[in-house]
This record gives sequence, C-alpha cells and structure tokens, in this order.
Amino acid sequence: MTTATNPTQINSGIGGTKNFYNWNWQDKHYQVVYETIGAGNPVLLLPAFSTVSSRTEMKGIANLLATNYQVTVLDWLGFGESQCPP
Repeated sequence: MTTATNPTQINSGIGGTKNFYNWNWQDKHYQVVYETIGAGNPVLLLPAFSTVSSRTEMKGIANLLATNYQVTVLDWLGFGESQCPP
C-alpha cells in the first residue's frame, strides 16, 4: 500500500485547504478528498455513512471547531469529491 497527498486551495467544501489522499490497495488506485481548516490540536471529523457522506455536511461544526483546533474532514470513498470505486 502506498499513499501520497497533494494540497490545493480550489473548490473547498468547508472553507479550508482541500487535499487528495492517493491510496493504492490491491493494485488499484483510489483518490480520497479531505479538507483541513484552522490551527491548533488536530481534530478529525468523520461524516455519517448516509446518502450524503461528504465533508460538506460537517461544515457548521468544522467552522466552529476551527477557531481553536486544526480540523480535518473527509469525503468517504465514493461520496462527495472522492473517487467512486468500480
């Protein structure tokens, strides 16, 4: 398994820096999108498994926490801007 990240500022869902996590598993490549906002101790927010399952559903709480913490929120694989597996 190999991984890599590439930060970018375009098209953010919660107002932070959008990043790409490149995940290779069983000879297949997947790209997961996550976003980071704020500064301080890190906090990871995981969206519920639902019909949405994307970082934008966490925007309100992410912005509140970002005043004191470094908040990271992801789009689950197959949701939001993350790649949909075959």
